[in-house]
Amino acid sequence: MHEADGTTRYPPDSHRITRVADLPADVADRMSAHTAPAGSLIAMDGRVWHTSGSHVTADEQPAMLFACYSVDFLRRQMNWSMTLPFETIESMSGSAGSLFGLSGGVASRSAR
Repeated sequence: MHEADGTTRYPPDSHRITRVADLPADVADRMSAHTAPAGSLIAMDGRVWHTSGSHVTADEQPAMLFACYSVDFLRRQMNWSMTLPFETIESMSGSAGSLFGLSGGVASRSAR
């Protein structure tokens, strides 16, 4: 990943910021990019304020895999149980549903 691929951008030390009002006025100027050679792993704490950069290459399509972990009693950043159509949730196997946090924990709505 390099900046032209639209890599994730973040303001350093933003994991300490708890309110939008506490972001510095020049936050866009302070942004850094997560860059890494092919085959690398970038791990990020979920409290880091972040955004995507602009993908400006004409001949490259970056391949990325995103994974996250949270215990089932905490609501995730993306609430798949409310985002996915109910028909999609019903069609998933138990193991596939678990990968999306649909195992019936407090933060999810399960088809089962």
